[in-house]
Amino acid sequence: MIKDYLLKGHENGRTLEELEILTGKPGRIIRRQINEERRDTIILNLQDGQGYFLPDAGEADLVRRWVKQEESRLKLHALSLRAGRQALREEQQ
Repeated sequence: MIKDYLLKGHENGRTLEELEILTGKPGRIIRRQINEERRDTIILNLQDGQGYFLPDAGEADLVRRWVKQEESRLKLHALSLRAGRQALREEQQ
């Protein structure tokens, strides 16, 4: 499990490259595993260069920041899907 290679605390984040070295797995596989493990575990990456980490006690503000980041990402994907769905509807007419 990737979470076994992660440390608690933002300052202890591990980059994808570090995780590749530690696990011997390519980045694509690591990202897939992280997404799967996020169903049961909070694994953060704040896109600030610090890498992936498990939130430590007192880092609820970072969890909130990550949630907002991911919600924004979802909204962008939803907008992209809207355009794609519209194109399909127009094609069917």
